[in-house]
Amino acid sequence: MREAGEAPFAFDRETYDRWIRFDRYLSLAEELEGVLAEAVPLVRPRYLIGEFPVQAAGEEEILIGGRVFTSSVLAWNLKRTDRVWAYVVTCGREIAHRLEKEADPLRNYWIDALAEMAVQSASAYLENRMKERLLTPGSEIRLTYMNPGSADREVWPLEDQRELFSLLGDTEGEIGVSLNGSCLMEPAKSLSGFYFLSPVGFVSCWVCSASPCKTRQAPYKPDFRKNPSSLFG
Repeated sequence: MREAGEAPFAFDRETYDRWIRFDRYLSLAEELEGVLAEAVPLVRPRYLIGEFPVQAAGEEEILIGGRVFTSSVLAWNLKRTDRVWAYVVTCGREIAHRLEKEADPLRNYWIDALAEMAVQSASAYLENRMKERLLTPGSEIRLTYMNPGSADREVWPLEDQRELFSLLGDTEGEIGVSLNGSCLMEPAKSLSGFYFLSPVGFVSCWVCSASPCKTRQAPYKPDFRKNPSSLFG
């Protein structure tokens, strides 16, 4: 399986207003309307996903599609499966280019929030599609994911982005996403990682010590890397 395409995006003004705390900008409402009138039509989020075999999983390294990835947590997760789906989702190059050109800090913030909504929407769209394709009603198997560079640095080093992008091929040509010299994605409003099926699930927050964190979805579990199986009895 390999698929690239555009993800649908429906701009929800109520959600956007909450996101930027619109009540702070009531006196600038007309200016904001003008920015949105120009920027919303530029939002074209995209995705690229491909299926690859897990060929070997040791304690620290995993061989996937002929590439070696280094992460003890990823290795632990993938001992329970024989395949992964590598993916990249992005806000789209059009809105990213508009964001790059905006010199005004406030207008930049407004457009940046729109781009963030776009990539989150694309991520949710792709995840839902994968759940519909791979999961059956009543199954205890879960669709789980990991992202290089997410959580504490040593969990899955960002440098493994190179191998992930190598697996997927021409990400720049197909969806407009590339890696810079620091292994950061351009456009910045992009996400990458592996989907995989798991009987136990996994949340990156378990291995992230960041505090405080507005996006935390689960408590930090500092002993996870020492004995992850203990979490599941």
